[in-house]
This record gives sequence, structure tokens and C-alpha cells, in this order.
Amino acid sequence: MSLQNSICLKRAREGIQSLINANRSIITISEKPQIVNSKGDLVDDPYGVPITKVIRCRISHEMRGNFTVSNIQGAATSNLGRYILTNFIDEIKDNQTFTDRGKAWRIGKVDPLYSFGDIIGYQAPLIEAVNKAAAT
Repeated sequence: MSLQNSICLKRAREGIQSLINANRSIITISEKPQIVNSKGDLVDDPYGVPITKVIRCRISHEMRGNFTVSNIQGAATSNLGRYILTNFIDEIKDNQTFTDRGKAWRIGKVDPLYSFGDIIGYQAPLIEAVNKAAAT
């Protein structure tokens, strides 16, 4: 990687971090270690001790797709959704669960953010978790 690209990569990562710092949340995610089963698939280790990760992230309420507002029985609804943004160090994974501000959330499909040939962060939609006991 050239010196110019490494400087640009550093600045892109700093940009992601500044977005996180502007409205930071601190969440705790607990996950079981994974092992390879006889079919070659990764599965949760039934004997593994869960690993707890503390992640500094940004949880935002942003527009999904084109903005529309409809009036359903006097209540305004919109196409706003919750998203999570983390830096390049704090990797998040699909279907991890956590609690933030008293609500349980599940991480949707994670989208690694690439710039200058490397990862600068991770983003994903958040889905309200049905089973609050699963969130930690």
C-alpha cells in the first residue's frame, strides 16, 4: 500500500470514529466460541465459555429507502429504521443480540465498509429482538 493510500485509509477510519463519537453507545455482546463440525460448518461450541465483547458504536435512527409518510388511523408512520455503526476493530456479526436503552436488538446483515482497499468500519440494520432473554 502506498503512503498516500495509507494516509487516506487512516483518515477514512478517523471519519468513521468521529461519527461514532458524535453519538456513542456502549453495548455488550456475548457470543459462544465456534468450532467446525463433521460437515465442515462452523457451529457454536456446546462446551465453550461465552466471550463478552464491549463495543463502542453508534446506534442511529435513519431513513430506509425513499422517504414516505402515511397516516394510519391517525398515527404517522415512516420508513425510519435503526442502524449500528462500528469502527474497523470492533467487528459485529449477523444475528448477534444486545440490549440498548432497555430494548433488545438483533443485528441484521452486516455490511463491511471498504475504502482504500481495506475495512474502515461495519454497519448493519437493527431488528427488535423478540426474545429479550437472548440479549445480553
